[in-house]
Amino acid sequence: MNTNRTPLPSLSEDFKNYINSFDKEFVEPLDLYYQAHSDVFHPFQEKDKSGYSKHFSSTADLYLNKMLDNYSSLEAKVKHRVWNSLRTLFDGSEVKVDIGEKSSAASAIRRNGERRLEGQESRQRKNMGNRMDMLFFCDGCELGCTEVAKNSVGVNDDKYMRDGLLKLPKAMKNMLCTAAKVCSSHLRDFKMIGYVIMVYSRVKLRSTYARFSCW
Repeated sequence: MNTNRTPLPSLSEDFKNYINSFDKEFVEPLDLYYQAHSDVFHPFQEKDKSGYSKHFSSTADLYLNKMLDNYSSLEAKVKHRVWNSLRTLFDGSEVKVDIGEKSSAASAIRRNGERRLEGQESRQRKNMGNRMDMLFFCDGCELGCTEVAKNSVGVNDDKYMRDGLLKLPKAMKNMLCTAAKVCSSHLRDFKMIGYVIMVYSRVKLRSTYARFSCW
């Protein structure tokens, strides 16, 4: 596995200036909402600005509608409302996102590797793959995944260690192995991304990520 950091493309100065214009203290959520709606961007020619203006607007909506006051009940609220940007970020691109406890096909392939046609012994039951909160894929090939934790889960809880430190890396490894078999000519170009999203309180959100790639 390769642990070297992958260089990302540089952002344009114009786009960085737009992002930095939101780097300040807002007295009221309504101030953020008004600034997000102060400019109208072309959905295709200015796709980055258009997308981020929507993200800032939806963030303001979370506070205006007090959606962050009670997040101890369901992970789905965190997944669909707070981190919806991870899903909409790829709109219009070749990368697609499945959300809602989707079964990883790569994990299922690995788990069912020992299955054979019935002969002297009965055939083993087919196993399901790891269920991830989000799956990222392109042309049917899985490229990454996301796990979301509840408000009451901390870094020392079993769920964090099981999902974030065991389940997610295993799923990423299975994705990498499957992608390598499908398209071996691009073996060194594959990079699988995994996000672990934790919610510690109604105002403190944290996202960490892991990356698997080949030498």
